[in-house]
Amino acid sequence: MIRLGLCFFFFVVFSSFAAEQTRLPLNDYFAETWNTRSGLPHNSINSVVQTNDGYIWIATWEGLARFNGREFKLFTRTEITGLPDSGLRSLAPQADGGLYIVGARGGISHLYQGQWHAKPNATAMVNHVLKTPSDETWLALEGQGVVYREFDSAPDTAILENFSAYRLIEDKAGMIWAATSKGLYQINNKTARLITPDSGLPQSPIYTLYLTRQGELIVGSEQGAWKQVNNRFVSIHAQLKDEAISSILQDDHDDLWFGTINKGVF
Repeated sequence: MIRLGLCFFFFVVFSSFAAEQTRLPLNDYFAETWNTRSGLPHNSINSVVQTNDGYIWIATWEGLARFNGREFKLFTRTEITGLPDSGLRSLAPQADGGLYIVGARGGISHLYQGQWHAKPNATAMVNHVLKTPSDETWLALEGQGVVYREFDSAPDTAILENFSAYRLIEDKAGMIWAATSKGLYQINNKTARLITPDSGLPQSPIYTLYLTRQGELIVGSEQGAWKQVNNRFVSIHAQLKDEAISSILQDDHDDLWFGTINKGVF
């Protein structure tokens, strides 16, 4: 199992120059660290997201924390409907302001307009959940691949089996992409195709995926970060080629930030 937990996370505060779209040198950034002494339920952080209302949400092995810029509010499984335990693996914010919370024992809960809604449990730890505009639910499972549900109460239909899936994303053409321990898969009309080295992407585990504002697919692999260009994949930067990329973020300047498993942030 890939564990992307961190002992802390950084909250980056920009000066007034950011509002003027001026890039700051890295030594002008302010970093502040929070841990259990600050109110987090656990020092291993599995997911950090921000919802439309401005709250920052943090998934840990001991529950969910919501940060308002000053303090943390803790939510445990006794307060979150549909979770069998407090170990949380991933968070998925939605365009309508909702938030999906998925757990280590297959639990799935949906927070919408202040109410928690339980969804049918998955059969394994859920590494990621994707909700499509057509209301399908796609789940990336530890050790059990990718499944989808045509609607919330529908049975799971297996698309990929017997290996781990870590991340799912839908591009602007409606194609589903899956980051897995076996490589990158493209899923079209519920049929999966492995992306081979002929496409330029090395055959290695894929840990994360990101779709930029410009619609470009960025792939974070065990062997660097790659961008899809005209149906091929090209390395984003030679310095990243030997790095295991665990997370990707595009900032307000359209610059890309890469979290790695062993070398920090690029």
